[in-house]
Amino acid sequence: MILTPADGSHGSGPRGAATEPHGARPVRFDAPADAPSAAEIPYARLEDHPRLHRIAQGDVLRWMIRPERGSAADRTFAATHAAVDLELSDGTRLSDRDPLDQYGMRATARGQGEGRHLQLDQWNDVQVDLSHLEGLTIVGVLLVTDPPVPGGADADGGPEGERLRGWIEPPRVGPALALPHLDDPVAWVDTRRGAAGAPGLSRGSTAPVAALPNGFAHVLPLTDARDRATPYRHARAQAAEGGALPPLQGIALAHQPGARPDSGQQFTLMPLVTRRPHGGPRERALGFDHAQEVARPDVYSVRTAQGTALHAAPTEHGMLLEIVFAPGSEGRHLLLEGADSRSRFDLAGALFDGAFTAWADGEAPHPGGGPARRLFAAGTVEPLPSHVEDAVSDGDPGLLGTARVMTFPPGTRRVTVRIAASAIGLEQARRTLAQQLLGRTFAEVRRAAHAAWVPRLEVIRSDSASPAQRRTLLGSLYRMNLHPRALHENAGTRQRPLLQHASVRAVPRAEATSSRTAAPLLPGPAYADLSAPGSAGTLWPAYSLLYPALAGPMLEAIAAQAVDPEPAAEEADAPAEVAGVLAAEGALGALAALADAHARGVPLADPLGAAERAVERLTAVPAAARRGEEEPVDCAALRGWTDARVPGSVGLDLARSVADDAIAQMVERALAALPKDALGDDSRALAEQAAYLRSRAARYALHFDADLGLLRARTRDGGFAEDLEDVNPFA
Repeated sequence: MILTPADGSHGSGPRGAATEPHGARPVRFDAPADAPSAAEIPYARLEDHPRLHRIAQGDVLRWMIRPERGSAADRTFAATHAAVDLELSDGTRLSDRDPLDQYGMRATARGQGEGRHLQLDQWNDVQVDLSHLEGLTIVGVLLVTDPPVPGGADADGGPEGERLRGWIEPPRVGPALALPHLDDPVAWVDTRRGAAGAPGLSRGSTAPVAALPNGFAHVLPLTDARDRATPYRHARAQAAEGGALPPLQGIALAHQPGARPDSGQQFTLMPLVTRRPHGGPRERALGFDHAQEVARPDVYSVRTAQGTALHAAPTEHGMLLEIVFAPGSEGRHLLLEGADSRSRFDLAGALFDGAFTAWADGEAPHPGGGPARRLFAAGTVEPLPSHVEDAVSDGDPGLLGTARVMTFPPGTRRVTVRIAASAIGLEQARRTLAQQLLGRTFAEVRRAAHAAWVPRLEVIRSDSASPAQRRTLLGSLYRMNLHPRALHENAGTRQRPLLQHASVRAVPRAEATSSRTAAPLLPGPAYADLSAPGSAGTLWPAYSLLYPALAGPMLEAIAAQAVDPEPAAEEADAPAEVAGVLAAEGALGALAALADAHARGVPLADPLGAAERAVERLTAVPAAARRGEEEPVDCAALRGWTDARVPGSVGLDLARSVADDAIAQMVERALAALPKDALGDDSRALAEQAAYLRSRAARYALHFDADLGLLRARTRDGGFAEDLEDVNPFA
């Protein structure tokens, strides 16, 4: 085995990460893939080496490992068969004591590989309790590999002659971190879970947002203010050349973070501590240590290395941000900007009463054509700024021309910002600001957010779970409860709410103004399930099981949006691009989820009415077909399959088949629940349509390739899209 420490230069560390998760220089390992091997792990600093450390009760061995993927022929994930081993003062090794990691897997090289829980090309955190070795002294720290042997007892081993490679952070030994109290489930959630991963493996959204369950707005820290897909990465370095600390470039109030059509709808705030208000992302960045960071559902807080601290607590539509400037700060400024130049900030009023307003457009146009959606914001700041101006730059190309800066008097220590967002307009944003934030302290806002999360996280008791299991469970419940995202706003008062929402499906016929949306306003609640089109098979069954009282109203609201005939028809006319497919799959998934919830006994206000509207949606003739045209997304309505020109055409047709069958069954159940004397001609017609949908649900079989036993995309003329020799069934 060859171990080579990274020298700290750009490109010397692991591919896809400028630095590793905890700041120490990683070590590259290169070992034979056909035999066990071991080597002493080198440390850059002698004081970090645990040699001669006397193990105490509660000590934990912890390392980060990033095994690399081998060739396509290696189906054993050979590089995951690696682990740290300790040489002990009694002549034994840690591996002789059957150690277990935090997930109950054997913490030996062979045990880690056979556990199949380490991810390739990702940083993996491994922790081993050493309490059973109390009193022994560590005399050596080894990296051991023990891959399956080709042609031997492990008949499925990797290709002969291949090397086993990856990266490992030099391990640490010390007391285990203090555990939160069992009575506080919110404290067990670390919203940064998954943020250390490289983007090559999709875990869905790993943004460490603070928000209310199903909240309209999310509070999001930014380590790269110009990265839409992954604005926060745990291991992002201060500079491409390899800084030791990740940078904080802002705290955003986002309507939907991530690579979504409306992901540009965010407002970023960042303290500037230089004498001149340098606003470029790299110029304004403040390095921070993750040990000085708190990332929970109810709060995001960080103390930067410069000494300035930021504390943010969410409300349903906004946030309260407290900035505490370090005493030695040369300047005391507050930057406000959007995700890009499609945003505006009006700060003039802040000089007189602390009030400011803003708007930001989404990144992409409406899926059905028309202008992008617009998000509005209203806020207040304390104390009053002494003046406002445009941000300046000494050459940072990332500076936005629309970025604005508030400057506060010398000696200002604490700045408090309250900001609320609205998709309706500035008047509604001001109303929401008054309802949720004005007159409330940071502690009050955080307590309210904490109280909102407790019942969502306590729905499953985990008293007998290990700490790692409890964190996984509660972290998963947190991520699940961020979806679906509420779209409605309270146009009334806190005592007498009046819910309404700006339609996200109707295509705006005009540009929004600087104070109001151009989208139609609709009464009642609305939700957007942006977790992913395929989440209907996981998210909604979980809601039906765990939160049936919530699932029914949410699903009925989402399904009502999906069956709105005119916007849906226009949306189906969208170009054959990913946005159009996601919209179509999302609508179909909502209908299938509604039917599934009904089958599971989730109470619905009007099951038969919802089923009738769903049938109308599924049997509607696409607008393009009515005009005698043929759009690729609509091809299934004419031929029975979706044209291969549509990305994910097979998945889209599967979603259609699932929705057809699910709604057909829902109609049958709803009709069976009616008294016989209530059945009439309308009921019989509905039953016939349900029978048609049930038969149509079998159309997914048109994608079946009997020669391969797989579903394959078809072209417009009915042939398979790829030649048989080009198909890789293992891809």
